[in-house]
Amino acid sequence: NPMASREKTAPELGSTSRTETRAQAVTIGILDSLSLGSNVFQAVIDKEKASEDFRKVKRDDLIEVKEAFFNYQKAKSQMEFARKELEYRKKEVAIATAKDKLHQIEAPQLMQALSGLTEAEVGLKEAGSFYKISLAALEKAAGLKEIQ
Repeated sequence: NPMASREKTAPELGSTSRTETRAQAVTIGILDSLSLGSNVFQAVIDKEKASEDFRKVKRDDLIEVKEAFFNYQKAKSQMEFARKELEYRKKEVAIATAKDKLHQIEAPQLMQALSGLTEAEVGLKEAGSFYKISLAALEKAAGLKEIQ
């Protein structure tokens, strides 16, 4: 993109010579295409970064679902065990009560059976809480329900 200019001036008052100015300029776009190459390279880098971020999110989501499912399975097992334990303790208390009516058991043994029943009831409530929490976590991880 060549450019040229030329200026001539007449002598001014008190000056004896004229002035002449000549300017020439050339613009060459040798490095103009480097910014385009740089932009393409940056776009490739951004694409790779986005792909890696996507893989990481996908991997994290899969781990979250697996952990939530494991906890859900564990909670189901704990509920089953707690129910069986409660049934056992109820039978134990029924036997201890019957023995107490026949004066075949001492008071501390009856209290121990009743205490075991109470612990089994608490255990069932704790297992139920863990079950509900793990079910909610599984639903959230699977995208079935948002927890508010």
